[in-house]
Amino acid sequence: MKKIIAAVLSLCILGGALPAFRNYVPNTEITARAADYTSVTDGYLTYNVYEDYAILKFCNTKATGDIVIASEVNGVPVTKIEDECFYNSSVISSVGLEISSVVIPDSVTSIGDRAFYYCTSLESVTIPDSVTSIGVAAFGYCKSLESIEVSENNDYYSENDGVLFDKSLKALIQYPAGKTDTSYSIPDNVTSISNSCFSGCSAITSITMPNSVTSIEERAFDNCRNLSSIEISNSVMNIGDRAFYCCTSLTSIKIPYGATSIGNRAFFSCESLTSIEIPNSITIIEDNAFALCISLTSIDIPDSVTIIDRCAFLQCYNLTSINIPNSLTSIGSSAFSDCKIESITLPDSVTSIGSSAFSNCRSLETINVSENNENYSSIDGVLFDKKQETLINYPIKKTGISYSIPNGVTTIDESAFYSTSLTSITIPDSVISIGGMAFEYCDRLESIYILNPDCEIYDRANTICNGYYTDSYYFTGTIY
Repeated sequence: MKKIIAAVLSLCILGGALPAFRNYVPNTEITARAADYTSVTDGYLTYNVYEDYAILKFCNTKATGDIVIASEVNGVPVTKIEDECFYNSSVISSVGLEISSVVIPDSVTSIGDRAFYYCTSLESVTIPDSVTSIGVAAFGYCKSLESIEVSENNDYYSENDGVLFDKSLKALIQYPAGKTDTSYSIPDNVTSISNSCFSGCSAITSITMPNSVTSIEERAFDNCRNLSSIEISNSVMNIGDRAFYCCTSLTSIKIPYGATSIGNRAFFSCESLTSIEIPNSITIIEDNAFALCISLTSIDIPDSVTIIDRCAFLQCYNLTSINIPNSLTSIGSSAFSDCKIESITLPDSVTSIGSSAFSNCRSLETINVSENNENYSSIDGVLFDKKQETLINYPIKKTGISYSIPNGVTTIDESAFYSTSLTSITIPDSVISIGGMAFEYCDRLESIYILNPDCEIYDRANTICNGYYTDSYYFTGTIY
């Protein structure tokens, strides 16, 4: 049984009747003063009091139980709960504030962004009729919150079965993270799923989404770790950043035609994901979009994609097959690092490849480049720029134990030989620069022949080294 302790603001902290919100004047302590406001602390709560209104600024980390927010402080109404007011306290205390309920007075018109985010003990909250604005993720990650109540007289917000919506029921704002239902059907007229709407909902395993939904905003399903089934609406045009971040039970996803980009970290660490369908409308796969999707074995990238951003498929350890479409112009840094691909062919459309794009791909034997590519080339499966002046990547599993870099090469790129099994490398006198970590973790490398005594070696100690899995980190062979 939930009990309300009428406390906080010096009002009967250990019990007693609740004061009338509109008439309460706290026994205040002035802790700071600025040109336009006075800072007032009473109990666990701190307010900034301006000439004709006050805002709730901060909640002390020691706050527990039931919190009552005053309607007035020093004779002026409390109209706003500041951005991250309770969330900041949760971060500082590491485990979240141990508050179980919050009473919001009908003087409050605005609840700020992430105001109660990560209040993991919060069990109940009621939105009064005065509230006209609720910020992004205001009640996100409240893992004990089973229901959000909204006054029937509120003109801007409503609730349906404890789930928070706007008044028109078109924006699904917050599905309480503590709800115990395992499945949920989004109502038919909903058009948007708001930022952090389902964040941290651990019970839910299945969601039905109607075709009315056109937008899935940032972090919408973040850390729904038991969500295994969801069919994205065919009308969705936008999948926000981190939309399905760490949905570790999700096994398949079909992105609808019409969506143009996959947001950064959209499917990051979806560890069970084995199937992805990407439509011809997608033009950008943003950074870390599918990083750490460790069960993914293959992916077909459509001809519409022009950019694969940095770390897009980073540490997809079992990804063995991927096609690079003729539309692709840019591959970001570490885009395919730590993948299991055996070979890759770059089409003539590619104009930019970021550093370490294929580093630590331990099954990679060859990198091929279209003869018509104006920016890159390949010699015997080794990646160079078009003029063959820069050696970009030597595939880790390329056969052979020794390698002589071709004459005319002037630069060895960063991480170019990362973790190869070579025992000997000969560097011609044409090479004037060796990039950072060029030979890092080459634990079998015994000798390096550098024929140009004036060759510049960037960060020498960490560039010529080995021993990632041995006691000696630094290169123990011979440099000639």
